[in-house]
Amino acid sequence: MKMAKSPAFTALELILVITIMATLSGFFLLYSQGTTVRTDLNTQVAHFVAELRLAHSDSDSGKDPGDFGVNLSCNAYTIFEGSTYDVATTSNRIVELPETIVIQNINLNGGATDIIFTSPQGETSQNGTLEFYSEPLDETKTVTITTLGYASY
Repeated sequence: MKMAKSPAFTALELILVITIMATLSGFFLLYSQGTTVRTDLNTQVAHFVAELRLAHSDSDSGKDPGDFGVNLSCNAYTIFEGSTYDVATTSNRIVELPETIVIQNINLNGGATDIIFTSPQGETSQNGTLEFYSEPLDETKTVTITTLGYASY
């Protein structure tokens, strides 16, 4: 009696398929991590510019008559009310950046690290540029602040 040969995969075929799947998974993982870091960078820059625009708008509109500002450090920025930044003020709002992003090359008029929008026009004398840098991507995004208080990137 002749036995029918059942179709099956050989060990070589299985190893080849597993190797191809592992390689494709590795490429996907690398791509998705790069995409996440790039999204973080773009989101943080957009959020920072939105906060600058809000501080500008608050001083321009006369909300709580007074000045509004943003204090910059390498790994965070702080939104504050008033003409000077005071660490002890409880109304300060600190925004921490992800570990992969830093603020660098702060080139504001007068070497300042504070951007203060003066009431009632919302103008600033701390005009200039600063950069958000992502080391894993080796990519920078430049933010520009004009004397009229407008921010762009």
